[in-house]
Amino acid sequence: MDKLETTLFVVPARGGSKGIPNKNLREIHGKSLTEWALIVACKFLGARVALTSDSEEILAIADGKPSITAIKRPEELSKDTSTDQEALSHALHHVEETLDSRLETIVMLQPTAPSRSVQLVQKALEIMFSEGASAVWSVDEVDLKVHARKQLTLEDSGKLRLTIPSRAPLRRQDLSRTYVRNGECYALSRDVVLGDPLLLGPNARMVLSRPGGVNIDTPQDLIRAEEMLEIGTDGSLVRR
Repeated sequence: MDKLETTLFVVPARGGSKGIPNKNLREIHGKSLTEWALIVACKFLGARVALTSDSEEILAIADGKPSITAIKRPEELSKDTSTDQEALSHALHHVEETLDSRLETIVMLQPTAPSRSVQLVQKALEIMFSEGASAVWSVDEVDLKVHARKQLTLEDSGKLRLTIPSRAPLRRQDLSRTYVRNGECYALSRDVVLGDPLLLGPNARMVLSRPGGVNIDTPQDLIRAEEMLEIGTDGSLVRR
């Protein structure tokens, strides 16, 4: 059996957002952030695609699209404190009950990271399948100028200290490379989705995104995304 046949793509898109009202419905180049994530998910023929949301307006995006399962997320899983694991587990159980079959790999595509490419997601799945990874996260490399070991914490007393204690001054060559997740793609095993709140598991790997990605947190990020991204020949967004 093709491994895509036991793969579920999940686009989690809550209706609420404090930074940008209705953020997941905001548009770039004529389509909402949620639609762009679904466009990438639907490129992987044979896989299942689910849109999970507490918003009827967002779920309506799946109307007339039989390849996308719309899942109404319960209110208790749609709070600011709700976790990705909770949303993914709910979607996984819903789809499995509908299909009456078991799914082994779950791919989460967050709408707020529209700079993802189809090729990035394909690479994440290749690593997942070929290396038996428990999880594969898309990441950006952190500039050594803001390395975790260089960061400082200001205590309530006003005292400044190193966030990560060190007994000696740090040199650039002493610093290992570090990375930060960017939300473009998470490929996860079934066991991780159901059993690990951190969504990492025992054998997590990474796929490095191209520089110049954008994550939508502010209205200015939407403007930046319009400037940095364009519609590619395959109908998905690509970096200019």
